[in-house]
Amino acid sequence: MSVDYNDENYNYKAYWNARSYEHNCEVIALKKLLPKKGNNIVDIGGGFGRLSSVYGEHFNNATIMEPSKKLLQQAKLGLNPFGLIPNGFNPNYVNSSIYDAPKKLEGKYDCAIMIRVLHHLDDLNSAILSVSKLMVKDGVFILEFANKMHFLNILKNVARLNFRFFSSQPYKLGTFTLWHPPYVQKVLEKNDFAIKNRLSVSNLRSPLIKKLIPEKILLTMENLLQKPLSYINFGPSIFIKTIKV
Repeated sequence: MSVDYNDENYNYKAYWNARSYEHNCEVIALKKLLPKKGNNIVDIGGGFGRLSSVYGEHFNNATIMEPSKKLLQQAKLGLNPFGLIPNGFNPNYVNSSIYDAPKKLEGKYDCAIMIRVLHHLDDLNSAILSVSKLMVKDGVFILEFANKMHFLNILKNVARLNFRFFSSQPYKLGTFTLWHPPYVQKVLEKNDFAIKNRLSVSNLRSPLIKKLIPEKILLTMENLLQKPLSYINFGPSIFIKTIKV
């Protein structure tokens, strides 16, 4: 079943209550990849502003673009349980999907992030083309996607002798789309983004591991593993830093 983020009975923030480890893994990755300073950043699919405490102090201006009116209203009210909003942080709010991004925003941003959005999309090329139009030359684009080829998926499909799984095509898991890393890289490069860095994220995501090992230790390990494990696309989530050329 797909999620309706405008549904009054669905609490997206509650979804994150048991996902502190995953959230903090993404914070670690973003801090490694974000520019130290910038002018305009757009958080595409920014939801209730979950990551605004990470990038807010690095940029003069910010835009949270979100198709859900409910989540955007929560962002406007500052209802973010994940970190303090920096003083003076007063972003613009745009109620739109990336496919329908307003033309007036084109060529405006020197940084864009799109985190936990791609698994909701089917048309990768159109989405990345839209991001490219929003950005200035030499701007930084940080993209996260659900990794089709993460370690556990490989083990499961080898055990099942399901070798068709290893094609470069996206894989539908229910309503979510998992993406093949080289396929994503190819689409990025086609739309004028040069790959600069890549991280494997949430590498120790497991209910059992999270129960047995304190989160502080898990995050220390995660911090050390993100770069080396990126060379084999180990984790369930991949972050890619690109430059608009």
